Amino acid sequence: MEPVAIRGHHLLCALGFRGAGYSPAFVENMAAILRRLDATPAAPVLLVDAPDSICAACPSSHADHCTEASPLQRDRAVLSAIGHASGDTAPWDEIRTEVVRAFDPGDLNLLCANCPWLPYGYCQEGLDRRRKQRDVIS
Repeated sequence: MEPVAIRGHHLLCALGFRGAGYSPAFVENMAAILRRLDATPAAPVLLVDAPDSICAACPSSHADHCTEASPLQRDRAVLSAIGHASGDTAPWDEIRTEVVRAFDPGDLNLLCANCPWLPYGYCQEGLDRRRKQRDVIS
């Protein structure tokens, strides 16, 4: 199976995704990627700190966002926190567990301070729910 490229901060977004996004095409693309990964937990994920498979469907009105410094900084912070670097490949279920272990929901208030989705609380709630479901807190 071909690895799915996912940028660091999208690992957090994936935990709280609720079918909202920048456009219908963006939402469907992200939903399809997450369905594929969730259906095959051992699927390989290529971790990146740049535009990824999710960004591929970003509408042109938001295209600059994908290459701005802020998302790149979040990507690198997330990858560092889970002990990975851009270019690493690992199974989806392993990466998801590493993200849940590495972050508390409150961490997102600082890490994602300028993200337009932060005020909705989706990612914090998704992270909290996953922590409780998986009981992965060490």
